Amino acid sequence: MKRLTKIYEDCEGFIRAVAFEDEKAVNIITLATDIEPSGLTGGKVLEAAKTGWPDARQFTPGDWSNWSTIDQVAENLDKSTESSNRLIAEISEESNTFHWSNMGHAGLELFEDLDEVSTIAFRVRSFWSPADCYRLCEKADIEERYTSAKSEDAKDAVVREAAAKLDICIGTRPSYAIDFYEISTGLLAVTTATSKDDAGKEFTRIASISRDLSKESPTKEMLFETLKTGFWQYSSPVQPRFQLELTVEQLEIGLDQGVYREVASAREDASYEYGVNLDICWNQLGVDGQHFFKCLEN
Repeated sequence: MKRLTKIYEDCEGFIRAVAFEDEKAVNIITLATDIEPSGLTGGKVLEAAKTGWPDARQFTPGDWSNWSTIDQVAENLDKSTESSNRLIAEISEESNTFHWSNMGHAGLELFEDLDEVSTIAFRVRSFWSPADCYRLCEKADIEERYTSAKSEDAKDAVVREAAAKLDICIGTRPSYAIDFYEISTGLLAVTTATSKDDAGKEFTRIASISRDLSKESPTKEMLFETLKTGFWQYSSPVQPRFQLELTVEQLEIGLDQGVYREVASAREDASYEYGVNLDICWNQLGVDGQHFFKCLEN
């Protein structure tokens, strides 16, 4: 039996996989709903594709309002325009083909755990962690220059040189801002990253979203230490991340409509204690916000 899986990403960040056996479509899987989402990674998706998706829910025509058969759904996905569904990967038992230029944020996040130049570059653009910067330089055979660089600016210059050598875009090291919002279901933290692309154009994107913070009550030291890292890591990010494709524009619309209520913001500032300027709108805090920030009440 010859297995093949085609993976598509749509404009809303949903990822679907069409599984074929001997060129016949046998299942269509929407990742994060038709299989157990906990800990879903690109590596696990590759393993599932090569073994026939043993843990996936079986396709039923009722899942698709306008297409009655699995063949019709598979055909329509394959014929979709770039603005609706894009083919981002083809996985067989013999080989993997990734269409990196077709991937949006969701596809890149799904496959970010793979040791591919494009996924490493995506992690560098998003997080600029030393481990990823080193790995990118290693791919370009200049890792020794990275480790011997004496300053952060010098290391960043080596990383940019590695990106140019590999012909990929990483932009500039991002700066982070963390904003806290209260919604009907509790308190969440949104980390936005602002950086410049290789053409010098500045852009802002949402880099991390943490939910259910109302269940937490950190100490003052823990709160500021975590804020200073640039990411709110005290609570796990939304899992799976690609299921929530929230953009800065959508967040602003939610604020205008009253869906989100901003209650606090944090910016790195060396002139403040702990190196973080945390501005809390105390009169906007609800029960969840008061519980979370109670370490700062005195």
